[in-house]
Amino acid sequence: MTDALTQHYRLPDGVLALRTVQGMDLPELPEGATPVTPEEYAAELAALKVQQEEYRARLDAEDQERVRGDYDALRELGVPEATAARITGYRGGEGA
Repeated sequence: MTDALTQHYRLPDGVLALRTVQGMDLPELPEGATPVTPEEYAAELAALKVQQEEYRARLDAEDQERVRGDYDALRELGVPEATAARITGYRGGEGA
């Protein structure tokens, strides 16, 4: 049985990719792809994960701000607290 070989590379459009094959040799990289080390691949993947988490946190904060604004507007119109919370999804200090 042959060992699995893994190849890390970047496609011409900047996308990181990897493939694992069984055999004695790695196939040629796709046209225009450049090899990256496993360490570079892992570091870039980790950086992308951090960016994604920051993006999600920003979206959550924006959504919470919008929900709070909607809740406050309803309360100013005299809508009862429980009703305003139910309509908007606002949950006080817990976030949306």
